[in-house]
Amino acid sequence: MTAVNLGSGSNVLVDVLDVGHGSCAVVLDGQSTLVIDTGVKSYLLEYLAEAGRTSIDALIISHADSDHLRGLVALLGAGIDIKHMYWNTDSVKGSQLWRSVVFELNARMKTGQSVQHHDAIQGRRIHVAHAQATIEVVSPDLEINRLGPGQTDSSGDLITSNSASVVARIDINGSPFVLATGDLDEVGWRHLVASGRSVRAEYLIAPHHGGRVAVGAAQPAVSAAILAAVRPSAVVISNGRTAYANPRHDVIQALKLAPTRPYIACTQLSERCSNMASSTGPVSTLMSAGHARGHSCAGTVRLRFGLKQDPAEFSRSDHQSFITTEAPTALCR
Repeated sequence: MTAVNLGSGSNVLVDVLDVGHGSCAVVLDGQSTLVIDTGVKSYLLEYLAEAGRTSIDALIISHADSDHLRGLVALLGAGIDIKHMYWNTDSVKGSQLWRSVVFELNARMKTGQSVQHHDAIQGRRIHVAHAQATIEVVSPDLEINRLGPGQTDSSGDLITSNSASVVARIDINGSPFVLATGDLDEVGWRHLVASGRSVRAEYLIAPHHGGRVAVGAAQPAVSAAILAAVRPSAVVISNGRTAYANPRHDVIQALKLAPTRPYIACTQLSERCSNMASSTGPVSTLMSAGHARGHSCAGTVRLRFGLKQDPAEFSRSDHQSFITTEAPTALCR
């Protein structure tokens, strides 16, 4: 399995899972487990089994798209104990998956198997007793949350599921560590900026899998504005090798032009970067969806808070060596 360690070592870990085209981040803080999105298939379930975790203290679902939600089906089927779930309604999401998840969770409430449900709205802080990590929801704001997808905001702009996507910041002992942006779009970003909330973080999980966040000519400006506000030292792009041609070239260009010139780590090796799948890669014990097929680039990315880098984990230099050998025409070079 592949993994790259971008951060430094302590007992608080944030793993950005390689789930292909999808999104899933897990905070391991002592015995506490916090999850932002569940990715697709059973990859999160496999990861939790490898980590020896049978319960989730807090689960945030950013929005109703299947690539952020489908892994929840596997969790429920396996009997994973989810104590608290933070999510929002989406009346325009008519997918069978979304309806099935809602029906299943409602049925469990009727039989006493209830997860405690909460709105994921700007200002909410999620903390587990004795844990060092706190997750702060910085978006959506009240207006987007209460109007919901399918409505127009006070400026007359259409609110989509992506506009209402949860943006959550993981703080460790009060220090801003990772910003997870879901599928944030231009409308959601405009509301977030207007709120005055800080989005500063050491690491950024790129919005929309390194794909489009705005329409037409606004795309580069919005990408640049997000990077200027977050000022990350590294950006993780949770992408699939063959899906939607992500990351976009203009997104990578914005990263290269950002003042902090953040390090770029894609979970999978995009076809835009290499026509051929990889036959090798940095190997570790962490679950990585793309490894077996040679689709991983950074694979599952482990971010450590606090101490110096653990030499047992793979470093940025290992990742760079992989790119030089396997993807000399990679967009990030």
